[in-house]
Amino acid sequence: MPTGGMRNRAYIAGYAVILVVAAFALHHMWRQHLETRLLIAEDGIEDAAAQFESLIENSAGHVTMLRISAESLLDDLASGHFSAAGLGRHLHVSAHDHGYCSGKGRDGHDDDGLMSSVSGAGPVPAPGSALGQEVEMSLLLAPQFAAAAENIPNMAWAYYTSANRFIAMYPNVSCADFFYSDDLRAHEFFSLGRPEVNPHRSQFWTSAYVDEAGKGLMATLGAPVYGPEGNFRGTVAIDLTMETLSRYVASEELGEGTLLVVNAQEQVLAHPSLLIGDVAAAPRLGNVLGQYDAGLRYLVFGEHKGFVARKGQLFASRALKGSPWRLIYVTDQAALRWQAWKDSVVEVAGLLLLILVIVAFETARRRSAQLKVRIAELDEANKQAMKARREADDANRAKSIMLANVSHDLRTPLNAIIGFSDLMQHQLFGSMNERYVAYARDIQMSGELLLKIINNLLDLSKVESGQFKLQEEVVDIGDLVEKSRHLMADQALAVGITLKARIAHNLPAVKADPRALQRVVLNLLSNAIKFTRHGGSVSVDVWCDPNRRVTISVADTGIGISRKDQEHLFQPFSRGESAWKANHEGTGLGLSIVKSLVELHGGQVTMESAVSVGTTVTVTLPPSRNQRLEAVATLDGSKPETEAA
Repeated sequence: MPTGGMRNRAYIAGYAVILVVAAFALHHMWRQHLETRLLIAEDGIEDAAAQFESLIENSAGHVTMLRISAESLLDDLASGHFSAAGLGRHLHVSAHDHGYCSGKGRDGHDDDGLMSSVSGAGPVPAPGSALGQEVEMSLLLAPQFAAAAENIPNMAWAYYTSANRFIAMYPNVSCADFFYSDDLRAHEFFSLGRPEVNPHRSQFWTSAYVDEAGKGLMATLGAPVYGPEGNFRGTVAIDLTMETLSRYVASEELGEGTLLVVNAQEQVLAHPSLLIGDVAAAPRLGNVLGQYDAGLRYLVFGEHKGFVARKGQLFASRALKGSPWRLIYVTDQAALRWQAWKDSVVEVAGLLLLILVIVAFETARRRSAQLKVRIAELDEANKQAMKARREADDANRAKSIMLANVSHDLRTPLNAIIGFSDLMQHQLFGSMNERYVAYARDIQMSGELLLKIINNLLDLSKVESGQFKLQEEVVDIGDLVEKSRHLMADQALAVGITLKARIAHNLPAVKADPRALQRVVLNLLSNAIKFTRHGGSVSVDVWCDPNRRVTISVADTGIGISRKDQEHLFQPFSRGESAWKANHEGTGLGLSIVKSLVELHGGQVTMESAVSVGTTVTVTLPPSRNQRLEAVATLDGSKPETEAA
């Protein structure tokens, strides 16, 4: 049969196997979540690429249409199918003497009906001339320019730039704001269309630049235009703002990853950072991606499938068809893995729960073994405790019985001492000198005090031993309190204290032990008088509270009791520090007896006191002791005050 140690090792080995299998399963699930995150990123990249390629294809289609339209119009105008007769009403000498323009010229004439504007160098072209036909063609391109603007959401400008030194712009720009300069032909939107640069007459993309008219970062898509004779005539082009692309990549939900678009010149065309503030120039890729070097450039511009890790980053790069641009996705590997762990929260919680179950099971198993040992020990200890408790109860009961018997035996000789001292004090059997009379008075007072102590001990022992039985009868509580006040009146008067009683009208009679209740009231009044200085006052009030409980309150303006002393003042033989300072005799049994007698009636005793202010002790009897249910008796309807002063 296996021992306890062998059994424990077997359990631990089983737990280890379970936890290893669970850990492998958790790692497998985490890998799946990581792959899912990467698949979502790949889908997002493809969606973004599809959007950008659709925009590029749409823009390329319109540029092709513009090129075809321009070459077709040049052919028709050269063959005489169209006439340039209306040219004279559109072109005027420029107000700046830089050449000619459409719109407001030197004569102040302005043709607002034009959709596009023309500005050129040299004299106004003659109608029907080759230059005049080319200018007319550029103005006739305006509907195609407008169609491109309507279908391309991020188009800023569309224009035709002629090798014959003029430019046609859409939308219409006033001559005061824009005029032709030969410097324009050095820009990429014209130079990339020249035959020596572009012999195959292909569409071309310029590098990124900032628009001088304030429309932000943009790039231009253009195409060369050739005349019927096959000679290079100029370029048609559209300017695309990059802000729309940046807003799209910023809105794409790709977790911790970021999308950006770059061109072959390593300029960043689209990135969320480009939406912040004004852009002075297209940022370089090295300024956006940290730790940019030749190896990273190879990752960005090389052809790779899927994701490539480098320096804690994951990269994915994809060419955008129809453009020299690339769409790049970059994310932090640690952040991506952490997201995968967050996605695995259910599995992690399951593993933790499994660990908790194993720990709980093992703890319960070991405690069960220990419990069997402890049960026997506790059972034996319980038997010993019950035996000790019975012995203690028996000893306490024997003590109380003995104390009652001893107190009873002491009362007989004390009564004789008190009686004989009274006879001697009143000199009933012959005269004595004053000294002996004083001695007799002291003997009587000491005997009465000792008898009072013995009576208190006797009552307390009866209560503790369960021998005190209430002799209940119907009691007029107001009359009982008034009689008690009357009994204490002389004692109060002797020490110069005012003793008042306020008894509410219509008090219900209560079923109680009248001797016990009178003992309660007398003890409270005696304490109040004892600890109140000359000139002070003591009051006893009786009323019914809103819950129909008969309430007796004894208040004095005495020396008061500290909060520390109040906590144990109702315990037998307990006296407060202030009581010792007051230098009054007492055993500390009075309040203990009050509490015991009130609780025998099912009532409660409470105390409120402040040092040098006074003390209020309140006794409350339960409403079940009321003998009639009438209106609540309050002190507002009390009987007239009675006073001893």
